[in-house]
Amino acid sequence: MAAAFIEKLLADCTDLTVLATSRERLAIPGERTVPLPPLSLVAGQSDGMAGSEAEELFLDRARASDPEFSASPAVLTELCTRLDGMPLAIELAAARSASLGPDGLLAGLDDHLRLLAGSRSANERHSSLRAVIGWSHDLLDADERAMFRRLGIFAAGFDLNAAMAVSSIGSRGLVADLIGRLTDKSLLSHSRGPEGSRWQMLGTIRLYALDRLTASGEEPAVREAHLDWAAAMADDLERRLEKGQQWRIAFDLVADDLRAALITATSPNGHDVSHRLARTLGHLAYARRFLLESRGHYEVAAAHAPPAEAAWDLRAAADVAMAEGEGGVAFDLLQRSAERAADARDNAAQASALAYAATIADRFAGNFPQEKPHDRLRQLVAEAARLAPDGDPVTAAYLASADAWTTQPEKSVPDPALVDDALAAARRTGDPVLISGALDAVVEALDASGRLREAHKVSQERAALLGRLSRHDPRTGAEIVDTFHMVTEIAVTAGDLPDALSTARMAQDDDIAAGQPHMAASKSILPLVLQGRFDEAVSQAALMWDAWERAGRPPARWMGPAAYAAVLAHGLRGDDMEHDDWMVRLREITGTGAHQVTGTNLSSFAAFSDARIALHQGRIDAAVVAVAGLPLGQEKWYGTPHWYSARPLCLGDRRRSGHRGRAARRRRPAGGRGAGGGGELLGRRLPGPRRGQAQRRPWGAGPVTGRVGGDRRPF
Repeated sequence: MAAAFIEKLLADCTDLTVLATSRERLAIPGERTVPLPPLSLVAGQSDGMAGSEAEELFLDRARASDPEFSASPAVLTELCTRLDGMPLAIELAAARSASLGPDGLLAGLDDHLRLLAGSRSANERHSSLRAVIGWSHDLLDADERAMFRRLGIFAAGFDLNAAMAVSSIGSRGLVADLIGRLTDKSLLSHSRGPEGSRWQMLGTIRLYALDRLTASGEEPAVREAHLDWAAAMADDLERRLEKGQQWRIAFDLVADDLRAALITATSPNGHDVSHRLARTLGHLAYARRFLLESRGHYEVAAAHAPPAEAAWDLRAAADVAMAEGEGGVAFDLLQRSAERAADARDNAAQASALAYAATIADRFAGNFPQEKPHDRLRQLVAEAARLAPDGDPVTAAYLASADAWTTQPEKSVPDPALVDDALAAARRTGDPVLISGALDAVVEALDASGRLREAHKVSQERAALLGRLSRHDPRTGAEIVDTFHMVTEIAVTAGDLPDALSTARMAQDDDIAAGQPHMAASKSILPLVLQGRFDEAVSQAALMWDAWERAGRPPARWMGPAAYAAVLAHGLRGDDMEHDDWMVRLREITGTGAHQVTGTNLSSFAAFSDARIALHQGRIDAAVVAVAGLPLGQEKWYGTPHWYSARPLCLGDRRRSGHRGRAARRRRPAGGRGAGGGGELLGRRLPGPRRGQAQRRPWGAGPVTGRVGGDRRPF
């Protein structure tokens, strides 16, 4: 009626221009449509000051009813965001601010449609949000209403295929027409992107649509259709991922709906579909580097699965936990996986899970809040050996690795007599993940025996496997992270500082290793310090510390060497306050309080740091005292689990102190250049502070106090 009247006016008055606002286009000749989006939403900038159009309107209306109204920028932004920037919703909410206050409004917005009611507007249609949306809904025809309520199931928008999946109305053409009509009536918004056209409801309108869906009795059927669509969509994304095709943009567009479909699945017939969706979501979330979410999806998958499938899902969750550096969580998940495998009478899966649990508890002890007792680990290995089926090379490889790591009581110190057997068993499987883990055992055994050049060579072989480790398979995560970690440290030990720094920078660029940013940042600190690049080193140390705090301060004793390198850098630069701050941080990182370093695998770092600073300051006697307690015999020294990188460095300082002081008569290592060919660093001088930098005041000549731990290797 209004459209006909305006069309008549325009026909009779050629110079007339009409500006009209309406829920839909007038659809008359010459009409030009200007869509009006919600008010802008920008984070508040200061207390009491509006930072966006929506916030400005809210404050204006709230202070009209309560002149003393105030809210923090964060609360104000959240209020306007949850109101979708809709002017009417903002006005109705602001009108209740005097009685509810900001906190009460936030709580009430859990039910928009109930809260945003009660205005005394003369126009009944504007008295509540429900009334204005209901008025628009009542003007729809039957097909439009059905389409509207069913589309409310989508949490984050949809494309035409998704709409078809839940509509059950008719042909693709009819669904497209209905979507177009709802868009014209401002109940949907349309956008174009790399994946094509998409539509979405504002959150408040969606709540009304879901309310209509529940009232219609169609909700169970629509939710089941939504779950089926989500599972099919996830399967398609997984196929794209595995084929190396573009998938991330599409995943980001639908991820909220995939999650919502899984959470709200209620149909008994959807049990298998829920399991499929949860497992696929676990894979996709891992590939997207949402590690905590990925682990959760795998655990949900296990809850929806029969025993054999649940054992697989829990094993995948354990692998994700290892990629996160959560060794204790992974250990518990492997125990649960073994239990479900036992329920399924799958001896191979049960034995592998038990053997791997024992391996990680020894090999990655530094990632555990508390170390697992040695006897407990040996019991797990014995149980795995009892269950292992004959002729299964994969189970045999897991057992051989567990034996190599847990035979000796010292954590993270493999038995040198067993590492070659473990590597041979891993090679028989052809699995790069198992081969990488076995190579790590060989490297550690070579390092512990002082054969540093051989360790460096085998470490390079392990690094070459990185190209064979899939970046979207959770099984590879721990090996990728640990390869960067160990290759860097062994390169430092062997004196190959350029390789150490190159590998450290590769770790920072690798999206798996960078998933533990504190680990990635830590790797370059020591090689930078040893090259005298102190500014870069302390910058990386600050990044490491900040990232570790953001990660929630997880168990990370392996950060000890990097923290000691920061101590050394500040000591050589003469930064008293920073040096002392890093000593405190060192104790926090390793979680060891104020005990002595003596007998720990960082005692060599304490001695090295003290001796180097003392030598730099010309305090020869203090340097001699700092390294006096270090054993020099090759067999005795390398038979203990001291941290690798500092051992040859300390030996070099012991020699240098002896040459420059009265300790010159002390016995030197055989060969004159350190044990096992690790003497490349022994003759290298660390640069002192650059010209113009302050010299650090002398501090105590004795060993540094503060018991500290090492990397993943134990104390």
